[in-house]
Order: sequence, then C-alpha cells, then structure tokens
Amino acid sequence: MKWFIIALMVGIVTFAVLYQTELFLIDHHRSSEAYQEKNRHTYVQPFRDYIAERNIKSSDGESISEWVDSMQDVAIKVFDGKTVIYENYYFDYSRKDYQMTGFLHSSKLDYLTVYPIKFADGTFDVYINKAQEDRAHFLLLFIAVAAGLASFCVVFLAGITRREKYIAQLKGDMEILGSGDLTHKVTIKGNDDLTYIAGNLEQMRIALLERTEEENRLAEANKEIVSKLSHDIRTPVTSLMLFADLLKDRQYKDIEQHDHYIERIRIGARHLTELTDQLLKYTRNERPVESDGESGQTDLKPLIEQAAEELIIRGFRIEADLGDKSVKTNIEISAAQRIIDNIISNIIFHGDAKEPVRIICRHDDDKLFLEVSNTYALTVNNSEGSGVGLKSIETLMQQAGGKACINTTDNQFKIRLQFDTAKE
Repeated sequence: MKWFIIALMVGIVTFAVLYQTELFLIDHHRSSEAYQEKNRHTYVQPFRDYIAERNIKSSDGESISEWVDSMQDVAIKVFDGKTVIYENYYFDYSRKDYQMTGFLHSSKLDYLTVYPIKFADGTFDVYINKAQEDRAHFLLLFIAVAAGLASFCVVFLAGITRREKYIAQLKGDMEILGSGDLTHKVTIKGNDDLTYIAGNLEQMRIALLERTEEENRLAEANKEIVSKLSHDIRTPVTSLMLFADLLKDRQYKDIEQHDHYIERIRIGARHLTELTDQLLKYTRNERPVESDGESGQTDLKPLIEQAAEELIIRGFRIEADLGDKSVKTNIEISAAQRIIDNIISNIIFHGDAKEPVRIICRHDDDKLFLEVSNTYALTVNNSEGSGVGLKSIETLMQQAGGKACINTTDNQFKIRLQFDTAKE
C-alpha cells in the first residue's frame, strides 16, 4: 500500500507536469502574432466571406458543414454567448450532414481564441483552427497520461522489487541465524512492518547471543572451578597416602607419633570430604557460597606447621620464621587449607629437595604477609606443569579479599600472600 500510494502520487505529478507543460507550449504557440495572422488569413477571413456572400444563419449547420468539407481539415465552433450552437470539431470533421442539437461542450472554453463573425441572424463568436493541430492536443494529452501511467508502474514495480529483495535478505539472515551463527546481524532498513519485524528479530538475536555468551561464560567458569577443585583434591590424597604408608611401614617412633599420624589422616580426610562436597555441588550446578573475606578466622600457623612437617617427611629442608604473634586471618579454614596445599603441591612436584624451603611470616599494621620460596629442580614432572594450582591460589586470595604475587622466574619459585588480619 505504501509503494502504491507513492507510485500513484508520482504518476499524478508526472501527468500534471507534462500536461501543464504541453498546454503552456500550445498556448504560447497559438498566442503568437504570426500564428494568429496565418489563422485569420487561412480560415477566419474565408469563413467570414463565405457567411456574408451566402447570408448564412448561425443555425444553418448544413451550409456551415459544406464550407468545412471544402476546407477538408478544419475544426469550428459557433458560440451564442457561452452556449455552443454549432460544432464540427476534432474527430467529427468528416461528417457532411453534421448539425448538433445536443452538444459535447455546453459552454465556451476560456483557452479558445474566438473571432466575432456576422451571420444573417446576428454576430457570434467563432472558433476556427486547423483540425490537425487540435488533434495534436489530444495526442499530447495521451502522451502525458501514458507517461503518468509509466512512471506509476516503474515506481510501484521498483518498490515491490526492493521489498522483495529486502524479504529475500531477511530470509537469508534468518537462515544464517538458524544455522547457529548468532553473530550475524539482521539487516534493518526502511520504516514499515518489515522493518518492525526485522528490529524485533535483531533484538531477539542480541538477547539470545547475550544469553548464550553468559551460559558459555558460566560453563567455562564452572569448568575452571571444577578443574581447580579436582586439582586441589590431589594434595590431600597424596598426604593421606603418605601418612598411611608411614603407619603401614611402622615408621613412627612411639605411640604419640602414631596417634599424630592418625590425626593427620583424619584432618586430611575431613578436608578431602569438604573438597568433594564442593565438587559435587558444582557438578550439579549448585554454586557454593563463597567467602566474603570476613566469615572466618583461621590461624595459619598450624596449617604451615603441618605443611612443613609433610615436606620434611618427603626430604625437604625447611627454614621458617613465623614470628611470635598469632597468624590469624579473615579467611575460612577450607580456603586457607587449599592455598597451603597448592603451595606444598607445587614444591613437592617442582622443588629441589637439596635447597631449603624458606617460609617467612610477618605483620604490617592490619596486614599479614606470608612468603614461601624454593628452587626448582633441574628435572621436573612436566605433566604437572599446567599451572592450575597457582591459578587456584590467586582465585582463593581474591575471594578472601587478599592478594597473591607469584614469581616463577630464574629457576626460582616465590609466592607472597597478603591477608587481612583477624580482629580480636
């Protein structure tokens, strides 16, 4: 409908402009003095002489028609005021017995040039002109109408073609989206119903793309968390195996050390249970409640001492300076245990047992700094070099509101952790 209206308006304007231009040109041609003089000499004066010589009345159509026939190609109208009383006009010039009692034109047209001619029954206005030139007016009118119709068809077909191309383009866009490529933008142009549909389709594409990206992001985040938890489970397991082997081989000095190893197994098993519970929650898309950095108060000294004990059992030499103050921080014990476990795991798999492991703990206002460093062994187990443990440390420290600075250059491993100290 939109393009029909536009095409119709273009057609009307084209017709009006051409028709008015034709009328202007015809009027300009006929109003020239040369044309008027030629018309008076060729038609007007001979007709005036013919009427005077035969004393013809205005109602004597047969006599007037005889003169018209003798001229062969002439158009004539006789007016009584504004009423046509005789007409032999345009396409009717070949009718010899032409005399009208009912008329096509009931009034004198303003654009016709008339001449006063005296008939036997009075003076009347007469229009006389070459019929061929008058018929040219209708030919030009036909051309203007044809041009208007042609412009209407061209514009309407162009609009329909453009609309069909847009529909085909939208179809192609939908096929691409249907194939799964949500990055392909929907073409939006124009201002009609198709534009509205395309706009809504683009909004749906954006919403679906954002949702898909969010789902992928969450899936990647869960995958990373599950990977970290799976990695973190390894250290308690190796610790359990270590102390279980010590008990199996009776490598303990007395009953007190025996009970201590059993307690270490119990602590490791409890920590392993906590990690597996978290892992199960993530596999069921149940995100565990993360620490806000203030929900727990953990003393790091026992965890550091347990880690140092395990390293000593595995053949490492420890140089520790934990200071005299308490090492309590605002971090949950489960997160603290995972951080210490990952540090120990990195040293076990990559550290050089011939070089000392240095552990330094110091206070600075309301901050607690823990530094652990050692030397990498010349030959390490490359299968353990994924860096998941170190990434897990950084993530856990961020969740606890702390910072982790890890330096693994020049064959040296050094990690510096910053905690908020627990308020008494």
